[in-house]
Amino acid sequence: MAPARNKVVVLGAGGLLGRAVMAAARAAGRPAVGLLHAACDVAEPGAVRAALERERPALVVNAAAATDVERCEREPVWAWRVNALGARRVAAAAAAVGARLVHVSTDYVFDGAKGAAYDESDPPRPLSAYGRSKLAGERAVLALLPGALVVRTAWLFGPGGTNFVSRMPELLRRQGQLEAIADRWSSPTAADDLAAWILACAERAAGGLYHVVNPGVLSYAEAARAIARALGLDPARAVVERPAAAYRFAAARPRCSALCSLALPAEGLPALRPAAEALAALARSG
Repeated sequence: MAPARNKVVVLGAGGLLGRAVMAAARAAGRPAVGLLHAACDVAEPGAVRAALERERPALVVNAAAATDVERCEREPVWAWRVNALGARRVAAAAAAVGARLVHVSTDYVFDGAKGAAYDESDPPRPLSAYGRSKLAGERAVLALLPGALVVRTAWLFGPGGTNFVSRMPELLRRQGQLEAIADRWSSPTAADDLAAWILACAERAAGGLYHVVNPGVLSYAEAARAIARALGLDPARAVVERPAAAYRFAAARPRCSALCSLALPAEGLPALRPAAEALAALARSG
């Protein structure tokens, strides 16, 4: 049986990006099936293959991942089962049903030593179990399904997200002030923007590796100040800068993991809006 025309299956549909892809598909009038972890655990042999054979999608978006960086460090076998072996199972299942695959990866495949934004030609050097497992997943996907799109992104945020950047507007409204790390930088990226790019560009882009972020190199403190400005607060008063060394983490994190892209302009694909603009929109959203 051929894949259903335009049908999208989203793995990890309960997460921030998964929910955004489902919303973008609904807005575009595109048939989509969102599979939660309970319905399709990518770490379980046979689960993804059975789901895709049942749904027969034209496009699979793999937003399923073990993203708890601290737990990955404590439980590297769990991280590997989900992020490396799980990605391999998704690629094999997508190939078996003839579906296009978008696999989502991370800025944490880099060590941050470059001191500037990383493009697709930069060699990855992950510092953590999370980063190593995600890099292995990227490589497994492209080895099994060279036509797949591996999309690296960074610091995803959005309404309803539970991570720090997503919660900044709520914290600033409630407290009037927050503490934020001033010496770690990346490219904060709106999940809604990335979801729209995936649906618009999955069929246009050639297979391979893409860095897709809201362009910019911002620290947590700079992201918080952008949100504070949009809320009408004084950024200097609203954001208290702290060094990363003030916090104890089990997993090493890259000092600067901002991303930029050579692939998008080379292929005439659209870039996302600037990170500061997307952060201001987050502040206005609720």
